[in-house]
Amino acid sequence: MPASCASRSPSRRRARAPSPVACLLALSVFGSAATSYADTPGADAKLVAESLFRDGRKLMDEGKIADGCRKLEESERLDPAAGTLLALATCHEREGRVATAWSEFTQSVTTARRDGRTDREQFAQEHLKTLEPQLPRVVIDVPATSRIDGLVLERNGTALTSITWGLPLPSDPGELRIVARAPGRKPWTSVSTVLVGDSARITVPLLEVETAVPVVASASGNAASSSGAVAVDASSSSASGRRTAAFVVGAAGIAALGAGTFFGIRALSKRSQSDDACPMVNGALVCTQAGVDANESARSSATVANIGIGVGIVAVAVAGYLFLTGHADSPAVAQTGRALHVGVAPDVSPQGGGAAIVGRF
Repeated sequence: MPASCASRSPSRRRARAPSPVACLLALSVFGSAATSYADTPGADAKLVAESLFRDGRKLMDEGKIADGCRKLEESERLDPAAGTLLALATCHEREGRVATAWSEFTQSVTTARRDGRTDREQFAQEHLKTLEPQLPRVVIDVPATSRIDGLVLERNGTALTSITWGLPLPSDPGELRIVARAPGRKPWTSVSTVLVGDSARITVPLLEVETAVPVVASASGNAASSSGAVAVDASSSSASGRRTAAFVVGAAGIAALGAGTFFGIRALSKRSQSDDACPMVNGALVCTQAGVDANESARSSATVANIGIGVGIVAVAVAGYLFLTGHADSPAVAQTGRALHVGVAPDVSPQGGGAAIVGRF
C-alpha cells in the first residue's frame, strides 16, 4: 500500500484522510525512479539510485520512516526523478518535516504539469491542502535601525536574501537557529523551537561593534597590531629575509586561489540548483523556498570566490617580486639599509571585494 494511504499518526494535527481516488492514483503515481527530469546521469549512478529508491520505499512500508527518507534523499541526489521526488515528499511528510514536504510537493506539481501527469499533479495537490494548515511560519524581522552594511542572515545554516526579510517563511518543526553577521560587528544568534502550525516572529537587533584588534604575523615570528592587513616583514639587510617572505606570501596566495576556485565551483552548482527549483509556469518564474535559498547561496559563494581569486593573484605576484629580489647582490637589497614591509590586505564590502598591496620602508 502506498505510504500516503497508510494510517496517519494521531499526533498530526488537522490532517485529513486521503480520498479513495487519491489511494487508487497512488498505485501508479510514484512509479519508478527511472523517469528523470534533469540531465541524465551515468549508468552506475542510475543503477544505484534505482536500488536506493526501492530500498527507501520498502523501509517506508515497514514503518522505518527516517531510514527510508535518507535512502530516497540519496537516490534523488544521484538521479533526480519525478517519481523519486514525490515519494521523498511523502516520506518527509510522514517524518514530520512538513515545510520540506510542502516545498517538494509544490515542485512536484510543476513537474507533473510539465510532463502531463495529471495523476501526480492531483496527488501532490491533495497533500498540499493537508500540509498548508500545519506549516509553521516564521518572520525574520530586521528593523531599519538594524540594517547595517554587509549584514548577512542565516537560517539553520542557509543564507537568507534580504528580499525574504519580514516575510512569513515556512519552517520545519524543531530547532530554529538564526545567525546575523556583519563586518566589524559581533555575531548574533537566536535559538528557538518551532511547533507544528506555529506563527513566530524573531527580531534581529543592531549588532554590537567588534572591539577585537587584528594581529599581524611577521617573518621573524613577532606579532603587532595592524589596520587589517596581513603582512610579512622582509628585512632588506638580509636577502634570506626576502626569500622567506616570498615563500610565506606565495603559500598564502596559493591557498587563497584554491579557496576562490572551490567557492566558484560551489556558486555554479548552487546556481544550477536554483534554476531547477525556479521553473517557468504560465510565463512567470515560480521559485520554491529551496530555489530562493540556493540563489542566495550562489551569490554569497560567488562573492567569496572573487575575493579569494583576487587576493591569491596579488599575493602570488608579490611573492614573485620578493623571490626575484631576494639575492644578496640584488639592487633592491643593496640600495637601501631599511626594512621592507610588504603585505596583502583583503578588501571586502557589500558591493564586492578585492585586495590591496600594502608596503612601507
